[in-house]
Amino acid sequence: MRSVVVCAALVLIASCPTLSWAGNDATATELVAARELWEQAQDAQARHDWQGCEKALVAALPIVATPGIRFHLAHCREMQGKWVEALVEYKLIDEVIQSGTAAPDVEPLLKPAIARLESRTPKLTLELASPPETLKLVLDGKPVSARLLNTRLSLNPGHHSVELEAPGYLPASRKVTLVEAEDGRLPLRLVTTNGDTAPSPQATASIRETLPSRGEESFKPYLMIAEAALTLGAGSMTLYYYLESKPTENDGRTTPAQQSAETKAWVWGIGSGVGVASFFATWLLWDDSPVVVGATDTSAQLVVHGVY
Repeated sequence: MRSVVVCAALVLIASCPTLSWAGNDATATELVAARELWEQAQDAQARHDWQGCEKALVAALPIVATPGIRFHLAHCREMQGKWVEALVEYKLIDEVIQSGTAAPDVEPLLKPAIARLESRTPKLTLELASPPETLKLVLDGKPVSARLLNTRLSLNPGHHSVELEAPGYLPASRKVTLVEAEDGRLPLRLVTTNGDTAPSPQATASIRETLPSRGEESFKPYLMIAEAALTLGAGSMTLYYYLESKPTENDGRTTPAQQSAETKAWVWGIGSGVGVASFFATWLLWDDSPVVVGATDTSAQLVVHGVY
């Protein structure tokens, strides 16, 4: 249904090219250049080259910053997974229309687009108790205001990095993966330079509560039980077909049915071996210990689960 709405929006706007040029004070030369960029964007859009479409529209925007151009730009960004940027653009268009700019072809499409993205865009709260006054917060490689701590942030789905620096504390970094419509929390902790690296029991309990998939409620035991059951089942089938493949007559000749049973015994035997290997790999390699989000564990990754 979502794809049908999006396609309808594109068809409606593409059928009204005049909306992108009306009401501008651009010169004829500028309009010719903007028209060429618009055609490049349409061509890229037809090829689903959303990055190329965005590039052409960004270049045209300073010449003809109309709701039609902005709507196409927002859609190109949405199709690339840049949902936060697209949502900002959609809301900017809404503000322009509310201020009195006429855009009859765009206006009916705007509210559904905003509602769609607001429901899909992930949220993340960076939790840090009593942050120091002088704190540098870097989100996805870009410095941002420390006031974003302990607030609900809208972020694009995918991988994100968080870095903290403050005088008297060790640098800390975290990584998080967000999925569609997720509302996640990432507890953070700064460690002083005097070696205070152990979290308090309260902090550990809080972290475990936010990460049930790697603490007391790990899926490891259930997976190992399933692997053991499958291995035993495959082993039983291997034994059954092995016995079926053995000659029962004194002449020792093998019948076609026995040859088929021998082949099946090999197949089930391989499956049993894979099951054994998977069981021990899960047992030895699955880390089901609670994740402690602290400054000394710079390689830890937190996956915030949701429905993609």
